[in-house]
Amino acid sequence: KLQFLYFIDRRMATTPTNETKPEEKVEMDTAEAEEVSLEVLLLPDGKLPSGDQNMMLCYSNSVLNGWVKQKAPVCAASSMAGAWNSTFNIRRDHEDAVTQDDVMVIYREVVTNQIAKAHDSLCRSLMIKSMDPALELIRTKVTESGKELGGRKAVGATHKECIVHLKDYLKHLVKSDDPLAYEVDENQIPSNVFSSFIDVWKYTKEGIAKDEEQKRLAAEEAAKNKEEGEPVPENVCVMKSEKSPTVDDVMSEEERESDDEEEDPTQKGKKKKKKTKELSQTVAATLSKWMRATVALAKLNREPHPSTGGIGNWGLLEATDCLNQKSQSQSQDRRMNITLFMGRSGSVTHKVKASDPPPAVDKQWATLWEAFNGKGQTLLFHLTNHYALVFAMRSYVNNEGVLTREILTARKGQRPSSWISFETVREILCSWGGYKIAVLSRAS
Repeated sequence: KLQFLYFIDRRMATTPTNETKPEEKVEMDTAEAEEVSLEVLLLPDGKLPSGDQNMMLCYSNSVLNGWVKQKAPVCAASSMAGAWNSTFNIRRDHEDAVTQDDVMVIYREVVTNQIAKAHDSLCRSLMIKSMDPALELIRTKVTESGKELGGRKAVGATHKECIVHLKDYLKHLVKSDDPLAYEVDENQIPSNVFSSFIDVWKYTKEGIAKDEEQKRLAAEEAAKNKEEGEPVPENVCVMKSEKSPTVDDVMSEEERESDDEEEDPTQKGKKKKKKTKELSQTVAATLSKWMRATVALAKLNREPHPSTGGIGNWGLLEATDCLNQKSQSQSQDRRMNITLFMGRSGSVTHKVKASDPPPAVDKQWATLWEAFNGKGQTLLFHLTNHYALVFAMRSYVNNEGVLTREILTARKGQRPSSWISFETVREILCSWGGYKIAVLSRAS
């Protein structure tokens, strides 16, 4: 990492280029060479400013030399490959460099294993031998609707749409006497075994109905807690476990985040009702994971342009583990750690809120600056519908006397191309719990 501090005699004559709005479609990098002029890339207007204000600039040679081109809508793969290369200071053209295709192989293996695990769990819970007939039904319904499983945005069926097709079919099976389209075990199965499929929907996000008995029990428990409970002292510090988040933790978190809302300040200190996790809830969660993973695999295998649209932050954790195992098997002395460093919610080291006061925002910027300059560390930004590395950071006062703090990343593809203000970075992080900045570092 190189860092420069410039003291200049008068205010800067130019203002930074206005950042563009995020592109809706993320395709691939151009055929242009990766190497660029540092002056043009890093300095406002491509030249050193002059003036009487301060400017601070830091950039990473390892990231500039290690990022790899994105050859398809697979930003979660190309950014992860670039992060590995950058962390170990490997040039993209070196024989040891990790490529986009290397990470795609990992993602396909991981998602295939997720499907198998969820499939086996569903078969045990529902006493069936295979979910294949259901998948074929879904494919048929999706095709009839003019879409395709794993297709691009305009024609791609989402996992929720697939769930609707399956739900309607299962309702039909339960209501009719038609023979089930599943290959069942030899032992006799209760005629209403698939009714559990219908029960699960009232626990999903769509929600069909509320279980009156559960509501009554929850109300009684709440009343009992109110009578017997004691108020919690305001200044009590509760120690939290510092255990690193697992892949399952991050996956569960991301499944919740689409409905995630800011905590109601009026509810702080109040005891939350406990939800009883019944079999139908477990089946619903497993069914959702099976469907998500199935759609994700279809996107990963899509031709001619695969997509990592079904890969979340959990994929970064999985890829890190797999790359470490691959490195060890090849007797390479490389092992990488990954930390979800900054975000709105979940298992992150530093949380940001839209209501953070200026001193807190200043501290967040200083913390991010320190992480960027850490030896053997790389920042990977999950921004709006995209994953990209952080190449540089700068702080200066523009010609209007306004303090400007920015990071250099990519809105589309992986080429360093977009200077984004820290205010916008915070807005992105606060807009959805899944958007985070991760720190990848060499393991000691």
